[in-house]
Formats: sequence, structure tokens, C-alpha cells
Amino acid sequence: MVDPLSFGTIYFHHMKQTEYVGPKLTREVGGTFVQLDTSDVGLWYLTEKRQGVYDWSLLDEAYRACEQERVEPVPSFSHHFMPPSWIEKGPFDDNVVDASEYEGYGEEFKELTLVQKSFADFVADLVKRYGNKTKLYVFSHEWNLTQAQFAKPGSVEYGKLLRNQLISTILAYKIIRRMQPSAKVTAGLLNFYRRDAENGRQLNALASLIEEWPFGPRYMIRKYVETGDEDYLRFLETTYLFYASYSASKDGFGPFYFDDRVGEALEELYNGSVTVDRKRYYYRDYIRGFIISPVSMSTKWTGNLDRFYTEEEQAKILKTSLEKVIEAENRGIPISRIIVSLNDKNEDWTKYAQNRWLYVPEGVYRMKGFRDPLIKKPTDWPISYEPKKAAEIFRRYAEKYKK
Repeated sequence: MVDPLSFGTIYFHHMKQTEYVGPKLTREVGGTFVQLDTSDVGLWYLTEKRQGVYDWSLLDEAYRACEQERVEPVPSFSHHFMPPSWIEKGPFDDNVVDASEYEGYGEEFKELTLVQKSFADFVADLVKRYGNKTKLYVFSHEWNLTQAQFAKPGSVEYGKLLRNQLISTILAYKIIRRMQPSAKVTAGLLNFYRRDAENGRQLNALASLIEEWPFGPRYMIRKYVETGDEDYLRFLETTYLFYASYSASKDGFGPFYFDDRVGEALEELYNGSVTVDRKRYYYRDYIRGFIISPVSMSTKWTGNLDRFYTEEEQAKILKTSLEKVIEAENRGIPISRIIVSLNDKNEDWTKYAQNRWLYVPEGVYRMKGFRDPLIKKPTDWPISYEPKKAAEIFRRYAEKYKK
């Protein structure tokens, strides 16, 4: 049984802001839920000041604002799977620590690295604190981006990162299921752009990228066959896809071009399958609901220094994307939530994007040999709000489908 279609937004809170305005903006554009995140760092990175010591003030403020505006809070654990700065090796951590409290979750969790245990502890404490107010947990904004853009498959570092992230994902999923069985859990915003590695041109098989990266159906089904652990299959029940877009650059960084064929990509993925040990597994047997972000909206979006999208273009792309997603839902694709990053919010991405988006947060800085400017102070870019044409499109659809 798929939940009724609902509309919501992603709100990236800037550290300079004195008020958590995301829930208010969500309500104003007709949304009923908001994904809580930050523009500088992810919640885990920001919250765990040192091992086992948490500062919940930002999330407390966000939850209070959601209650006041009567919108559902959806916490996002970790932006791009970036650990707190006190974990010296970041996502490549290989320091094995005592984690006897998690032995009961299975053979794979008898020995954990520091980053795996710290993530498990953080998730457990977050669920304990906010579980009575939360129905859906999202692991990340672009949960698969780190290994895709900052490590080479086959390298020693890549192996460490992938194991850390996979163990952290499945263990946290098990913890949530045990602590709050009624909750839904998803990997969250799988970055979903296509490009040809040789010439940078757009590719047609939009769904195939999810196949190639971890946390997509093929990968999780193969892990199930390998381990016999059915949680790898259950984790697919709520599948979260990011916008479809493509890059004109062979190295994968901007300018990015939006693609409005998300509905088609959803159907392609949902009706896909994988054969393992001569047995065929159909994704539709495991995916019970999709959360889809049809396009991300900002006047000068992320690193697009060379590609300016006008308000009219953004509104048209969003409208077409929404229409195609809703057409797919009408044909029986189990889409339960549509979520968009718009919020009528302006940030000066053009000046800061290459430093703040590509290398956020410190774990990625270290991977690239940079020093995190947050050690000195938060990025000081201007923020303002104004009505956007895309927000008007979103509001129209959100109100129409509101139950």
C-alpha cells in the first residue's frame, strides 16, 4: 500500500541564519514536510562535537519550527557521508574500536571502525531524542556522491570508504527498525546525473547510473545474495532518487544541465531487474515507494558558473518534470513523496560554489588537500527571499494533491 502522494521541500539552513525558516517557507509553498539539512555541513558533522558529545540545538530549533508551522520534519543524517572533523581519517577511517553493544545485530558488526560506530551512536541518539516526532529518516543529501566523485574504484581508499559507508548504512537501518519499527528509512537523494566519460555528452540510459553505484537496487540485491541478510532488500522499500541532469564536463563537475525525464527514469528503474546466480530479481518486488526530487532550483545553481537558468526556464523544467512524475504515478509507479529544493531562497552560489559545494565538509577538504575554512568561520554569503516562478508551479501542484 503506497502512501498518498505528498509534496515537500529540502531546506539547507545556513549557519549565519538566526532563524530556522525552512518549515515556514515549506508551508508557504504548499508543502507538508521538509527535509532538515544544512548548506555548510551535514547534521552528523555539525552535531557530534567530539565522540559521544552532541549539540542538538539546531535540530531542536528545526523541530520546534516544524511543530509551529504544522509541517512534518524529515531529518537528514549526513551530507555526502562526511564524518565529523574529529575523526582524523574522515570517511577512510580504518581504526577498529570496541563496539560490543552492536554485536547482537549480526556477524558483520562484531568489529567496527571508529567512523562506523560513531555513525551508529549518532543515529541511535537522534532516534531516541526525536523518534516520537519522526516518521521518515533520510540518510543523506546525495548519499552516493562521495565515492562517485572523490575516490577511484579499485583503490585502497575507495575500498575503505565503501565498506565504512555500507556497514554504517545497514547497521543504522537495523538500529532504527529495532528502536522505531513503524518508521520509514531511505538512503536519500541518490545523485542521478548522466554523462559520457569520454566526451561529456548526455547519455540516454538514465537509470543505469543508479545501477553502477552502491545503494541502488542491483548493489543491494547482490549484497543480500552474498550475506543472506534480508535488510539489504528491506532497505529498498523506500527508494529516494535525486534529480536527473548531466554534465558537459568529462571530469563530472559543471556546468550541469537539467533533464526533465525523471518520470521515465523512475519507470525504467522500477521495471528493471538483475540476475544473480542464475536467479532473476525484479526491483518492483522490493520497492514499495519512491521519493523523488524532480529538479533542484536556485537562480545560479551550484557550480554552474557558465550556465545561467532564468526563472522562466526553471519554472518550465519543474513543471515538465512534475507532469512526467505524476504521469508515472498514474501508471502505477509507487511514488509517495515529491520533494524540491526551492524555498524562495537566494544564496550567492556563483562566488562560493567551487569552494563550498565541491569540497563540503572537512572530510572532503582533506581528501582534496584543502583546509576547511569553517575552522576559521562560516562562509559569509548573503541570503534573501523572494517569490520564484518555480515556487508558484510547485504550490499549484502541492495544493491540488494535498489530502
